[in-house]
Amino acid sequence: MKRKKAIITSLAVCVAISLLIAGCSNEESGNTAQPSDTPAPATESPSPSPNQGITVNQIVFEEINIDSLDEEHVQLVNDYSLARGYTYWVDEEGYYTVLISLGQRPTAGYGIKVLSVEDNEGKTNISVEETKPSEGEMTAQVITYPYVLIRMTGITDNFHIYDTNNEEFYILYGENLGRRLVVCKYEGLIDNTSIETNLDGEPRFFRNDKMASMVDGLNEGIMVKIVYSTNDEGQLILESIEAAGEESEVITASGIYQGLIDGNSIEVLVGDVYMALRNEEVESMTEGLDRDDEVEITYSISPQGQFLLESIGPKE
Repeated sequence: MKRKKAIITSLAVCVAISLLIAGCSNEESGNTAQPSDTPAPATESPSPSPNQGITVNQIVFEEINIDSLDEEHVQLVNDYSLARGYTYWVDEEGYYTVLISLGQRPTAGYGIKVLSVEDNEGKTNISVEETKPSEGEMTAQVITYPYVLIRMTGITDNFHIYDTNNEEFYILYGENLGRRLVVCKYEGLIDNTSIETNLDGEPRFFRNDKMASMVDGLNEGIMVKIVYSTNDEGQLILESIEAAGEESEVITASGIYQGLIDGNSIEVLVGDVYMALRNEEVESMTEGLDRDDEVEITYSISPQGQFLLESIGPKE
């Protein structure tokens, strides 16, 4: 009898242990498995995304009027719009204002229109079109300096600005606008006080009371290096002029490093003249240099009169 009770007790213990194990298993899995009439479909691995290529984003911009600017930026526009090129500034809210100017035009009726602004993987591409008077249209016979101002955000300052002929606009350099240096093609005397030059395919006129003696010995059609200032009437006053030499010539100079202008340009103070020098690798070339460092540079001059940086390093 005792043996029979012991067997019954053992069976009860086994059943209890089995139930306990089953309960623990269900708790660990979270839910009791449910039977399925059909097998679940196998999960497919996601297909690799096709190559999307270069990402280009259209940027919304607003054309603004000079009357909306403060006095400081009105003066900046008046100064910089005398030459072909661009400049920009950024406000506290992160909005960029970009000035794009055509330079000197012989009459009224000229203008500049922004066609599009695109962010191309960190590069800000701006396409513009010059508008001109219609053939036969009566226009005021006054020299003008057309420009456009646009405001936008969501861009970088790595600008590429070009017109419908794919001619690029270069940044107008120099915090000090007192004296500037350009290389251009000498076209000849207009009179004893004026000369005509060609800069980036556009006529540019300079004045000096002693002009005839300053250009004595220069032949028409050669590249010249000019230092000039701008007077209160917007006239370009020639301070010095000399033959620039062959376009392929590499020139060495010493100066004071002023810093990056943008991703393709730096500024160096050579003597008392600010020079903008271009090179697509300029950021790596100037790594380790600080503002106001004395540097030695080599550069050449492009057919368009741009200074192309060949090398830069600390002055020994």
